[in-house]
Amino acid sequence: MSIPAQLIDAAQSVQAGSRRRVKVRTLLSWFGHKRRGSSVVWIIRRALQDLGLGTDPDFATVGIDAFVNLSLATAKPSNGEGDVDNGEDESIRDTRDTGAQATDPALYVGMLPAATSGVVSVKRDNNLSVAVTKMMYHNYSQLPVTQDLRRIDGMISWRSIGVARTKKEDADCEYVRDCLDKDYSTVELDTPLLDAVAEIAQQEAVLVLGPDKRITGIVTTSDLSLKYHELAAPFLLLQEIEYRLRLLIDEVFSREEMAEARDPRDDRRQIRSAADLSFGEYIRLVEARKNWHRLTLPLDRRVFVKLLRDVRDVRNEIMHFSPDDLSSENLDKIEKLRKLLELLA
Repeated sequence: MSIPAQLIDAAQSVQAGSRRRVKVRTLLSWFGHKRRGSSVVWIIRRALQDLGLGTDPDFATVGIDAFVNLSLATAKPSNGEGDVDNGEDESIRDTRDTGAQATDPALYVGMLPAATSGVVSVKRDNNLSVAVTKMMYHNYSQLPVTQDLRRIDGMISWRSIGVARTKKEDADCEYVRDCLDKDYSTVELDTPLLDAVAEIAQQEAVLVLGPDKRITGIVTTSDLSLKYHELAAPFLLLQEIEYRLRLLIDEVFSREEMAEARDPRDDRRQIRSAADLSFGEYIRLVEARKNWHRLTLPLDRRVFVKLLRDVRDVRNEIMHFSPDDLSSENLDKIEKLRKLLELLA
């Protein structure tokens, strides 16, 4: 396995006692990748191990635009060989006993951008107007109350201010400490997101702590909603694209004709309808000249097939279940094909 020159240079700097801090996105680019998948993470872990390095925090558990520190590691490098994704249609890398550190498919709290974007905070002895001004300016509903991002005194929010004022005889709170809510929750960057969802939903916001126990960000229910949309939208778009392609194919072709497009290596698979075909087999079926004219589509065959192939490549990328967002360019490709098929319906 070839180790990028940039990582070798960084390793030499770290071994010489220098501090190297790099974005996860930059680390990926050194290996020629834009998103993290199981094989990509494995390859990078292996390279780090071979150089005696680790990352703090773990590069696989934080957002793609988060910074990680390269540091000396004590773990011994493995002797396994890496598998490389061959890019074939709908292939998902087989997880083998390679001896490398396992790569699990979990999403972590640290992968949410808000988890590592820092926080706006106030001190307990600040005048309440300081907290109000900051919350209004940033359009936040709560702020952590802390002296140094390590010692947490609690949270202050519009709710805690209202509750405190109803309990005081003069209905006034002069300082942040007078309106403090000590019922708050913290999670670690490497906490599995599924384990934290219930806590975030109940508290509406949780503080995220880095390896040094300093606050690195604050995650809210709104952040969960955004992440869910980012993860679900591509799958929903692809589902509609496949549904519309199946309708086109089922209306025109017989089972026997669809079976001709089946992958020759899988000739025992029964084809009852277009639903039994893979995306690559849709392309093989419609790109044949003898089949294209029967579809009677007002489109250019070569251009349409190119669009299908582009979306197939995006689909394969999505099916590798990377925790990182799909690029806007690729998301645009599947959205445009969905709209085109909708117009043809």
